[in-house]
Amino acid sequence: MSFIPEKDNSIYSELPNNSNGAGISLFSGKTKGKLGPAEIRRAFIKFNLSALPSNVQIQSVKLILAVTGAANLTSATRNFALHKVLKDWGEGTSSGTGLGAAATPNDVTWTKNFYNTSSWTNPGGDFTSTASAVSSITYLSFPLNFGIWNSVGMTNDVISWIANPSNNFGWIIIGEENVVGSAFYFGSKEGNFFDKPELRIYYTLPAVDKVLINEVNPQKKWVELYNPASTPVNLNNYWIANGVTTQSLTNCTVLNGDLQLHANNYVVLNCSGISQNNGELALFNGNPSTAEMKDYVQYGSGNQQRANAAVTAQVWDNVNNFLPAITADTLTHSVNGNNIYASGKTTNSSSFVVQRQTPTLRNLLCPPNLTLSGNIVEATYTTSGVFQVSGNVGNISTIKLQSASYVQLNPNALVDSGAKFQAQIGGCPNN
Repeated sequence: MSFIPEKDNSIYSELPNNSNGAGISLFSGKTKGKLGPAEIRRAFIKFNLSALPSNVQIQSVKLILAVTGAANLTSATRNFALHKVLKDWGEGTSSGTGLGAAATPNDVTWTKNFYNTSSWTNPGGDFTSTASAVSSITYLSFPLNFGIWNSVGMTNDVISWIANPSNNFGWIIIGEENVVGSAFYFGSKEGNFFDKPELRIYYTLPAVDKVLINEVNPQKKWVELYNPASTPVNLNNYWIANGVTTQSLTNCTVLNGDLQLHANNYVVLNCSGISQNNGELALFNGNPSTAEMKDYVQYGSGNQQRANAAVTAQVWDNVNNFLPAITADTLTHSVNGNNIYASGKTTNSSSFVVQRQTPTLRNLLCPPNLTLSGNIVEATYTTSGVFQVSGNVGNISTIKLQSASYVQLNPNALVDSGAKFQAQIGGCPNN
């Protein structure tokens, strides 16, 4: 996942009331001192990491800065260190070049972490003495060169910030401050597209063995299950339960898909144990008498037999208590198609909606394009783009296809004798 800075800024040792919050460059190192003694610049940069999933496992971190200038256009290679900042700091509206500009409220300066509100304990910034990473960088007038930092120390910084976001104050970039003319200019977040700083975080998610109840059609007694994991899940040992009624998935009829449920795939099953109008559906990774409950939905009325156990298993929050009864066989209890299924989350009572059945593509009522494969379940399918049929249509099915452009029956599609399907060209319906 890539991030641009939440804020970045520069400070100037000889101009303690100057900053560069809205400027297009970040400055670090020691100047040539054309207007007086050579002086020091330091840059601050901070990234908001809240978009990362809460259970990420960080593998590595890389910071990339465009090198947009150097003191006296030097071609010498210089070292720049990242240090973890220990106190919050600000970015105001000041905008300048090599000398910055007069600080505005909330700007960071050499003496103030927030101008003119609070001060650094140590002028020039409060940061760890040990660098998190050091990069050797060379300025090139053409083509554009980049400074790249990548280290275990940076990875540890990011891990600590994810665990404690209130302690995320970013990094300070410190150049070779004992070398006159070592200052470099880097692109800031206000720069053009190619100049913007970028933080790349490489991560994995823990293995998930949590198959979701993605859609339930009580009238047709079918359930759609979804595997959000990165590895297949064998459903041959899974069971469903409705009160005292239990049923192995191997005794259900597979309508679409396979019980060897691959990553990010779906399977649609017809199960006699699903109650109509009023009931519950609990999914177990074995016989319900001893196995773990993986997901749950309660509909028609509350206080179903396994509802309390589902709350204990943290697969049902009981906020809505139960979902409304459905009498039409064209409607389902569906996990909201706008939800993100990372690590099997968002399947509580607040996540379900009642809508027409969509046994494909994360329950989106009108996806931009749609290709149906496998054994196509009897339903109404709609797309705002191109419709392609590559699967099998049985002779007991009436399939309704709605496309905004055209419907294409691909050569590998199999349509049984006696099968019925309707195709309509038009926009997506409102429901």
